[in-house]
Amino acid sequence: MFYCLKFTFLLSLLVLVACYKVPSDYLAPLKDEKNFIQDIYSHAEDKIQGENAEIDDIFSYDKKMHISQKSSDDKRLNVIKKYEVTWLGFHVGDLFIKIKSEEQDGEAFSRMQVIIRSYGLARKISGYQSDTQALIKYKGKGKYLPHEYATSFALRKKRRDITFLYSEDGSRIIKETNVPPEKRWKRKEVEVEEKLNTYDPLTLSLMAREKLITAVKLGEKEFTMSLYDGRRRTDFEFNIEDYTKKEKLINVTFTEIPISGYTNNEMKKIKSRKPMIRLFISPENYFPIRAEGESTIGTAIIKLKDECSTLKECLDS
Repeated sequence: MFYCLKFTFLLSLLVLVACYKVPSDYLAPLKDEKNFIQDIYSHAEDKIQGENAEIDDIFSYDKKMHISQKSSDDKRLNVIKKYEVTWLGFHVGDLFIKIKSEEQDGEAFSRMQVIIRSYGLARKISGYQSDTQALIKYKGKGKYLPHEYATSFALRKKRRDITFLYSEDGSRIIKETNVPPEKRWKRKEVEVEEKLNTYDPLTLSLMAREKLITAVKLGEKEFTMSLYDGRRRTDFEFNIEDYTKKEKLINVTFTEIPISGYTNNEMKKIKSRKPMIRLFISPENYFPIRAEGESTIGTAIIKLKDECSTLKECLDS
């Protein structure tokens, strides 16, 4: 069961390379136009430990933003999508994605949000919920730089908040919080040098999509990207295979390569389950239609379920 939740999390990182109303005692639906970074920093600085804490509305916003007017070179996306996750044929979770183009102080940005909700029996067993947002710089010609990142997630009623603030060129993290503190005897800290020139999970998803578009045009078959998620340093190896015969979808696999920050138990699981996920991508907009992940206890599948005009519409569907 937990593997399926981990699979869902991985898909949320990379789903762009490619029904029920949420109870109030879980992560509350986010409101538009919110400065999530500042509020999560205040949570961390107040030393919120997260033990048995409910995830509530963690965002506050007092700075006006506006939808950007896109130029011909502006490849930024404005989408809201819902994906359904099944495991052994059972509905175990939902994944929601929102991306909006914005301008701030004359610079172009994409604001991205990914919400994951466990469902049914999976929700009762794990209580897993997460809400992740990033403010990502757009430099033109399909190039994105990490700028601000924040995630809050709960598993078995325990909460964790992670935030990053990046340098102007996006090459290094200049401020970082991870609350509650990690048990370093169990999970070793990722060295500063290993974090250089890595992406946060959401910026990585946008850049992986751009790399896929370029690779398909050039006839290339593989590329690698580096991730730091606040706890672990990981490489993802992408391989582009032939189109599916019936649907004519781009067939892409990606494999998790652990670098540092993993616990011994996590390393054992990775070695035993061959962490490869297969994406089936539309050649028209390079969004995944579905994805599959194999494990020793069954196959997890994620499928595009709906496209919405507002995030609330998707959350309530």
